[in-house]
Amino acid sequence: MMKIKTLQERACEMAGDFKSRLAFIRQALANTPRPRAEVSKSVQHLSDVKLRRQISRLRAGVIQPLDPAVKGGALADDLEKELACRLLSRQVLAQFCYMRDFLSSEMDMASAGMMECALAAFRELKELPEARDTTTALSGKVRRLHRLLHDEQGRTRQEKRLPAGASDIQTHCAGYEGEEGTG
Repeated sequence: MMKIKTLQERACEMAGDFKSRLAFIRQALANTPRPRAEVSKSVQHLSDVKLRRQISRLRAGVIQPLDPAVKGGALADDLEKELACRLLSRQVLAQFCYMRDFLSSEMDMASAGMMECALAAFRELKELPEARDTTTALSGKVRRLHRLLHDEQGRTRQEKRLPAGASDIQTHCAGYEGEEGTG
């Protein structure tokens, strides 16, 4: 038989999952070497594909760095560090997006469950004899709750309807109001 988990049990599971994800992120941040700042800034406009191409050309000796004091292999190492940092930033972003989406779905489920319980309680409250008696305070509260529920669901009270011919009369009168000012 499958046990239904309580909200607290789900929260504890989520906290454990999130802690492990954050520990992974912290460890990856600590272990990923960073390139020199000037290298990152100079290649930030390049895509990953172009960066990989630059690395392979530097390693093959096809191109040389602009600064003669920097060796091609050292620059290639820095560019590889830049690629690793980019990959890490995408992984970190993916982890945070997962956590955000997971939390959002859990909150939606919890909210739906609470709304369902509240609606069941409201239905039971409406059936009480005191709620049907229009002179009791409970009846007034039930009416207010009913209005709030309709407003929440997007069904507001309708405007008072005019008699069938009244709208035609108002339309015709509106045309005559403008003529009175010209005479």
